[in-house]
Amino acid sequence: MGTAAIVFGSFLLSLYTVVRCPKPAGWKANWPVGPANWDFAKSWGTNVAIFGSLIGTFFQNQIVANPVFVPVPGYPLLSVLFALLALVAPAAFLALSQVNPVKNKGALEIQSQGSARGFLVAMLLTLWAALGQLATLGALTFEVMNSGKSSVATVVLAIILTAAAVTVVAYAWRTAKPLLMHQKAASDLVAVAGATDDTALPAWSLL
Repeated sequence: MGTAAIVFGSFLLSLYTVVRCPKPAGWKANWPVGPANWDFAKSWGTNVAIFGSLIGTFFQNQIVANPVFVPVPGYPLLSVLFALLALVAPAAFLALSQVNPVKNKGALEIQSQGSARGFLVAMLLTLWAALGQLATLGALTFEVMNSGKSSVATVVLAIILTAAAVTVVAYAWRTAKPLLMHQKAASDLVAVAGATDDTALPAWSLL
């Protein structure tokens, strides 16, 4: 039951965020969007999902020998699942993209160009990965509390994980509209410039 709650609960919250987040007026699913990239400083949602899997596995093996809320081997499997989701997100964007020849600073190159639809799919998967990993770590924290080993550090950790989840959702909520507007403005400039000028679309950082 705990496993299903973490997986489907984090998915539904992610889906709600993606569907309801602000978007530009008159936006369309086929708006062009440049290639996605990973940035250590900006892609902290992805970082949470990947590094959280290592922390969660260690936490479960070293501190919670007999979990109650999620049966063995639930926690390690959940950690791996959400880490994989974070890795799948850019691959999903690429799968929904097309490869176009472009000019970048006068040089001809190949660029994968996606759409607003692909961006939102990648955003959904990244959010699901980050929130699911935070929920997994939260469940592990409550396992510690339930076992009677709770301390001030455990309570602080629970507060930090909750704050991190709220921050991830808030960041995603604020990111979608400005990013889509920026990509649309860039594609409009490319359309005006034509083949004689730079036609590459700007890259964007994963959540």
